[in-house]
Amino acid sequence: MSDAVAISKFVIAFAVAYAVLYVLSVQYNLALFTYHAATEKFHFLVQPTTDGPAMYWYGWLATSTLRGHGRAPPLGRNP
Repeated sequence: MSDAVAISKFVIAFAVAYAVLYVLSVQYNLALFTYHAATEKFHFLVQPTTDGPAMYWYGWLATSTLRGHGRAPPLGRNP
């Protein structure tokens, strides 16, 4: 299999896996980390709000990217 075909399969598999995992991350609040803007601190996994709103979006992106990257290579290798 040529590199171009392998890369295109990986990109498609990653895009699908990322989209599904992002929806699941948001739905079940599976953030890899939480950012508190008021105190400018990052916390590992989901933490409740302290002073001001907690930002889970960055954690959802990180969770989806890491898990999508782990899911895409096996899917991209299939003919």
